[in-house]
Amino acid sequence: MNKQNIKKYLAFIFILLLIGVISGIIYYYNLDSNIKENVINTLAEYKIVNINNIFKHFLILAIILVLSIFVVGVPLAIFYLYFEGVTIGFTITIFTIKFGISGLLYGIIYNLATKLFFLFLLVIFLNKIFNITKIIISKIAYRNYHGFKTNIVLKFKSSLIILIIIFINDLIIYLTSGKFLSIFNYLLK
Repeated sequence: MNKQNIKKYLAFIFILLLIGVISGIIYYYNLDSNIKENVINTLAEYKIVNINNIFKHFLILAIILVLSIFVVGVPLAIFYLYFEGVTIGFTITIFTIKFGISGLLYGIIYNLATKLFFLFLLVIFLNKIFNITKIIISKIAYRNYHGFKTNIVLKFKSSLIILIIIFINDLIIYLTSGKFLSIFNYLLK
C-alpha cells in the first residue's frame, strides 16, 4: 500500500470512528427519558470491574474474517468499527452527564485504557480483511489467478495472527483493567 492509499485508508477509518462517536452521543440524547434516567442511576452504583471483551471480540472478528472470503465481511467490518465508535461516544456521554468534567475525563481514560490498543489492532485487522476481499474480487472480476492462493493464505494467516494478538490484549485488559481504572475512582465522586 502506497502512502497516498494509507492516508486515504486512515482518513476513512478516522471519519468512520468520528461518525460513530457522534452517533453514540446522539443515541444517548434520543433515548426515552426513563431509559436515560435508568442508565444514569445505574452509574450511581458503578463499580469498577474487570472488562471482559475476550469472547465478544474473538467471535465477532472470527466471523468477519471467515465472511471476508465471501466478500460479506467488509460491510460487517465497517459496521463493527462504526459500532465501536458508538460505544465510545455513548460511554463518554453517560459519564459526563453523571459526573460532569471529571466524568468526561474518566470516560476518556476508560476508553483509552480499554479500547485504544484494540482499535489500533482492529484497523490493521480490517486492512487485512479489505485485502482478502480485494484479492477475491480481483480473481472473480478479472480472472486474475496469479498468486491467488499464496496471497489469500498469507493474508488469512496474518489476520489470524492479529486476531491472536487481540485475544491476548483482551486477556491483559481483563486481568488489569479493574486495578488500573480504580486509580481514577476519585473522578467519580
